[in-house]
Amino acid sequence: GEEIHIKMSYDAEQHDRSFVLSVKEHLLNAVSQILNNPNLPPEEIEITTDTEKRQLIGEIADRTPVYETIHAMFEKQAEKTPEAYAVIDQTCSLTYKELNKSANRLARHLRTKGVARQEPVAIMMERSAALITGVLGILKAGGAIVPIDPHYPADRIRYILNDCGCSHVVSQAHLSASLDNNYLITHAEDIESTEDGSNIKSVNNADDLLYMIYTSGTTGKPKGVQFEHRNMANLLKFEFAHSGIDFEADVLQFATPAFDVCYQEIFSALLKGGTLHIVPEAIKRDVPQLFAFINKHQTNIVFLPTAFIKMIFSERQLANSFPYGVKHLITAGEQLIISDIFQDVLRERGIHLHNHYGPSETHVVSTYTIHPGDPIPEFPPIGKPIGCTDLYILNHQKQLQPCGIPGELYISGASVARGYVNHDKLTRDKFSSDPFRPGAIMYRTGDLARRLGDGNIEYIGRADKQVKIRGYRIEPQEIEVTLMNHPDIKEAAILIRQDQNGEHELCAYYCSVQKLNAIDLRSYMASELPEYMIPAKW
Repeated sequence: GEEIHIKMSYDAEQHDRSFVLSVKEHLLNAVSQILNNPNLPPEEIEITTDTEKRQLIGEIADRTPVYETIHAMFEKQAEKTPEAYAVIDQTCSLTYKELNKSANRLARHLRTKGVARQEPVAIMMERSAALITGVLGILKAGGAIVPIDPHYPADRIRYILNDCGCSHVVSQAHLSASLDNNYLITHAEDIESTEDGSNIKSVNNADDLLYMIYTSGTTGKPKGVQFEHRNMANLLKFEFAHSGIDFEADVLQFATPAFDVCYQEIFSALLKGGTLHIVPEAIKRDVPQLFAFINKHQTNIVFLPTAFIKMIFSERQLANSFPYGVKHLITAGEQLIISDIFQDVLRERGIHLHNHYGPSETHVVSTYTIHPGDPIPEFPPIGKPIGCTDLYILNHQKQLQPCGIPGELYISGASVARGYVNHDKLTRDKFSSDPFRPGAIMYRTGDLARRLGDGNIEYIGRADKQVKIRGYRIEPQEIEVTLMNHPDIKEAAILIRQDQNGEHELCAYYCSVQKLNAIDLRSYMASELPEYMIPAKW
């Protein structure tokens, strides 16, 4: 008659009743829109109900942003714990009082050389206590940090310095020799200890730039992400209040300064009264020596890239030697897989495992913690959003996807960076107005994900060709463009393959006018790209 009846059958082993009922509601919602507007284009039909939208957008309890600069927060901590050790490296140790004074001296020196508010200041130093002084000194002077790995090829260093508009470089004498005379170079070791070490008046606010980190770009050149003080302050506020980690402890400093996790390590410790232990570069990749370092310094909070963790816990012998003193293991970079060996170590040692997610354009925006005694999934989700942050899973029309349905992940709120240096079009493409919260900006990640029934988010993969190798974000197009610049190469493609251990590796395919060998090609690429972007196979 006048009614349509629908009967739904489903496999109860694959789907629970609540999921099937949601499918029913989505179908009715779609039919209702079509009946009300028969000319509605299919792509404009929204299956998500109004009730679901309110649940998906969420009501985050803490929406109070932090209006403090990172260096002001450090100064408060230095005043609280002046005699506590702030940073320890292979050759020296500095208390909070000593570190604060050293940073103030450097800041005064940079101010006299003309460093202005939010001015990009490059820092090209080896990982050491001097690096931490340099980072804080640049911020206290009013500048924004531009970290440069001294092991980068010379052309890449020059490109970054020119692209961000740097005039000032903080470095060390043995590293700055390769720089030309266009830059005002300050050697951290040359700052006299007799200079004024009292706090210098700040010229910044929380909306000013904190750092510019350069990541791989599709055009063949890296692009700089502009990250503000408030972005980092928001993450730290969440960590200190809700992570369950007592950062007033011994924290390992492992990440390279050109990687955003480095600043999470540094500021998580120094803004809470912890001690930062800088592991020497020479033993970072030597697992037995690294474990010995952790044991010696009793570092109980450790940040390690996901790929490094996967390597450690793929062998029973290595896994069994993991330091007993580690209580909190924090990881990020790519999909976390918890092997049986890894599960055993987590249970035996009572380790809290924290899985963090976030691109460089937002840093960490979601966390998932496995506490001792919790069930341990093989593929943990990336968790729920941190404070003042929204995560949306949208379809191609930027409509909210219901729970369980994959879509592209967008990030909104206090974690979203300012944009890219000198890339206005790319900034407009990736950073847009939040349609669900007026006045907010959201960032399009390019990551595919879905929301689970418990509110956690499951990472699925990439919507584009971007990849992660050993935790580093890589655009294969950048490598392809560089390879095509070789005078003898006509065509090139970079693909991702798995090696015998299941690790991702870059494979280069090329057509050349004459026979080329892999050694020469690697040498050519090493003059243009960082080591982690050089293909393993040719």
